[in-house]
Amino acid sequence: MSYAATALAVGQGKLIQKFASTEMRSIDPVTYKALRKSSEIMFPSHKELRTREDRAITASYFNRSKRALGSGRSSTPSGSIGASSILTPSFATYSDVFLMTMKTGGANVLGYQETMDYNLENMLKNFSDGNEVNSTNFIFNNRSSVNAGVADGTFNNVTNTFEINDANAFNRSIVITETNMAENAYGGQELTVFCDSISFNRFALIAQQGVNNALNTSFQFAGKTFVRSLKLTAFATTLGYTKGYWICAADGTFGVLDWIPKQNRDGEDHGFAKWMTLKNPIDGLDYAAYVYGQPLDGTSNSGYTQDWVENLEFSVDLAYEIAPTDIGGAGETVLLAFALV
Repeated sequence: MSYAATALAVGQGKLIQKFASTEMRSIDPVTYKALRKSSEIMFPSHKELRTREDRAITASYFNRSKRALGSGRSSTPSGSIGASSILTPSFATYSDVFLMTMKTGGANVLGYQETMDYNLENMLKNFSDGNEVNSTNFIFNNRSSVNAGVADGTFNNVTNTFEINDANAFNRSIVITETNMAENAYGGQELTVFCDSISFNRFALIAQQGVNNALNTSFQFAGKTFVRSLKLTAFATTLGYTKGYWICAADGTFGVLDWIPKQNRDGEDHGFAKWMTLKNPIDGLDYAAYVYGQPLDGTSNSGYTQDWVENLEFSVDLAYEIAPTDIGGAGETVLLAFALV
């Protein structure tokens, strides 16, 4: 039965055009897409290395050896060898399923292809919502419990957040953030700032203060990408921050690795079961598409007698990762949280 496969291809083409327009912007998973942007740089060629779901892949890296400088020279200097560690990405499978019957639409104004298009669009929205939730959860739950910064603020060890006084330092909050990142050894790097709704709105206002205005704050925003992480607002509220909350990280220190099985990438057709791919026009990734069919007699699920029912499952394996850190000690990560108080 090849009708579902054909309808899937037609529906995919329509969705690529539709999601390229502005009408779907409301579901844009911006936090997830920000994590995605440097994934291949962080961990190149992982798709070729991971040949099956149960095969682990690893990456080796050198540990930072931080030493105080000596005070002289020696004819017999004695040092210590460096160390290395291994990072093993942890993949999880995310999936969504819907059902179609061959005679869908026979007694309905909406035909088979229109129903397929609707189901595909709904599936992609589900992934967008889920990916955004998972991404926001990841950056919040993995924020650093260590912060070496001391300028213009105080680190709260209970909330793991560097607090900046709103009344006295709000207009300098971004440059304070940049300085804090430098104090934590991320100076001179491009930064991504994941903002809750409040901080994003407030930063957008001061970003418009140009050189001809009485208060010039626009310089603070060069070399930074601001992401409106809508779901971060609720997390900030649970910590008691209602004046603005954000999490900052250096570009290239975070990512989301993706993977789908080889059978989907190659394409397999065993009659009642098919393995294919679908290009997600929102994040640009290939998702695994699996179609399982069987005969149907009856009127359940909008079907009819001598019908054919197919369950379509779409899935992708994702591994949320951050670069390892070994300078600040236990609890240090590349994701540093800030808040106005």
